[in-house]
Formats: sequence, C-alpha cells, structure tokens
Amino acid sequence: MEFNPQFKFYITTKLSNPHYTPEISTKTAIVNFAVKEQGLEAQLLGIVVRKERPELEEQKDKLVVNIASSKKKLTSLEDEILRWELDECDKIRLKMMQLIIIQ
Repeated sequence: MEFNPQFKFYITTKLSNPHYTPEISTKTAIVNFAVKEQGLEAQLLGIVVRKERPELEEQKDKLVVNIASSKKKLTSLEDEILRWELDECDKIRLKMMQLIIIQ
C-alpha cells in the first residue's frame, strides 16, 4: 500500500491514562500533556536516544514487543495448566464417586 511519508495522524482522548498495546506504542509517538516530571524525562530521553543512538531505541522497542509476547504466552500457559488441573480434579472426583457407589 502506498502512503505519503509526510502524512501525520493526530488523536486525542479525554481518558486520564489510556492504555495502548506495546505494538502500537512502539510505532507511535504518544504525548501525554498531563505527565509528571519523571514521565516527561522518560519521553525526552526516548527522543534523544532515538536521535543519537537509533539502534538502542530500536532494540528497546523490540524488547517491549518481546516482553508483551512473552506475557501473552505466560498467560496462555497458566490457563492451560489451570484447565489441566481442573480436568484432573474432575477425574479424581469421578473416581471417588465410583468408590462411594461401589461401597
């Protein structure tokens, strides 16, 4: 798809703390006008690093996406373990009921 490199898209929100996925956050410049000094320092540091050492900022972006992916995978694995444990509990409960019926 062709696009104009000069194109800019601005979005505003009234949400005090909007949440964006790491994939979107790494591809956009998010400016929070209600930031505290620490948040402003982090934004400015990101801009300076992007200008002076773009490879470091790119590496950070990749790490953020990798961490998000790992968290998704961890959640999926935890859910799978929970389902397995519930299945095992059901099997044990069924065996106990069979034992009760036999006696």
